[in-house]
Amino acid sequence: MRRMRRLRLASQAVVMISLVSLLTWAGPPANAADHNCNENNAGCVPDGGDHTWCDSVFFTFEDALMAAREYALDNMVAQTNYGRNHVGSYEGECPSSTDTYWIVDDSLGSTRGYYQCKSFNDDGNCAHAWIRLNPDALTNTLNRRKTACHELGHSLGLEHHPSPYGDCMMSGAVTSGHQQYNSYHVARINARSGDTGH
Repeated sequence: MRRMRRLRLASQAVVMISLVSLLTWAGPPANAADHNCNENNAGCVPDGGDHTWCDSVFFTFEDALMAAREYALDNMVAQTNYGRNHVGSYEGECPSSTDTYWIVDDSLGSTRGYYQCKSFNDDGNCAHAWIRLNPDALTNTLNRRKTACHELGHSLGLEHHPSPYGDCMMSGAVTSGHQQYNSYHVARINARSGDTGH
């Protein structure tokens, strides 16, 4: 099992190096605060239309993470005005216009998941983002779902909040609940998206 994981990590490193070379991120616009992103690049508003997504090659080998991603996308459709649209990858690479590219990353240490906008459109909205989930830190269905919901929430324009409102945008591991967006977050997402997206 360890040998298989090492081989997977080595292969993933090669894929990641090629992806980084193709999608080198120069950072948010200088006036990112005016372009729907906060100072740490969370809460970036997508660029419109249905939410498009695709998986990295190695993500497809992680059944538990795929189930969590599926849950998060289904929850987005159930709770918001957004639809979902799968975009196929080409040789494991996600098109640069896809809203979220789901990646397995077990090099994150104790960090369960990570969202980062990789490119912005001319309006300053996020054109393409990566969501990385760490299988080593996500050891149960509850926290896998919470984390997938949380990171997808960033791609819908939501930021962290310090108070435990029972929703998935609270930081940290959970022991119950926190599987959906609260009514305030749903209202924010829908106010931005209308019926057809941002």
